[in-house]
Amino acid sequence: MTDILYLLTVPILVTLMAAGVVWHSNRRAEASFRARLRSRPETVVSIPPADVIRAQRDQV
Repeated sequence: MTDILYLLTVPILVTLMAAGVVWHSNRRAEASFRARLRSRPETVVSIPPADVIRAQRDQV
């Protein structure tokens, strides 16, 4: 009987531990992402469309 309980308990504990690691990692990643967004300047230089880049290249 104890063997069955052991075989059922170990996978559940391992799964819960893995879920906790993933949850903690996601929280840290989200905090890092939000900090990067806060430190970003308000005016972001935009990349011109491809046809503008081609026109500038062809002028040379």
